[in-house]
Amino acid sequence: MANTASMLFSASFAAMLLATVLFMTGVWHDSVLHAGLAIAPGPATAAVFATPAGRLARRFPQRLLAAFGIASFTCACLWWRLRVGVTPDYAGEMLPGLIASGVGVGFTLPTLAGASAASLPPARFATGSGIYSMARQLGLVLGVAIFVAVLGVVPAHNPLPSFDRGWTFMVVAGLLALAVALAIGQVRQPAVVAPAAAQPGAGGADARLALQEQGS
Repeated sequence: MANTASMLFSASFAAMLLATVLFMTGVWHDSVLHAGLAIAPGPATAAVFATPAGRLARRFPQRLLAAFGIASFTCACLWWRLRVGVTPDYAGEMLPGLIASGVGVGFTLPTLAGASAASLPPARFATGSGIYSMARQLGLVLGVAIFVAVLGVVPAHNPLPSFDRGWTFMVVAGLLALAVALAIGQVRQPAVVAPAAAQPGAGGADARLALQEQGS
């Protein structure tokens, strides 16, 4: 569940990064350097909130922290879908979404990483970490590909509908990731039955006898 939530969240996250830069440079006509500096508050906010998110994971269920982070990120995408217009208004339209998305990323990434490895035995930790990274990378690739397909050719005279479709995709992917994150730890694992040889009584005696016969 953690890997699936990470893949869906990463798809929305990658689309958000690309959409923000394309919108600021293509619609608001900012320079690439100005757009890069303008989105810096998002990663900065994520870095600030990542540490307390890790500490809170010791006190609260990981699925709730991940769900909070994904919900905050999804609300940021919805904010842009509803508020951003063709007239540049960085402080009133773009910046609030960057702050909210940064909070979401700061809570989501470390929490999902911890949840994906929480149930693994030490011998499987490296494999589990590799699968988690693969799920993230797959989500990033799918997010960019789907966003580009949804965006299509952006008309110069009316670019908003194209970006609205892109932000809608981010919201949908975020909602799916939220639903999956809430299911982390809720799926029952199959019960492990102890081997007969380890059980006292007749069953254990029969097992030992069978082993002796095999050895002879």
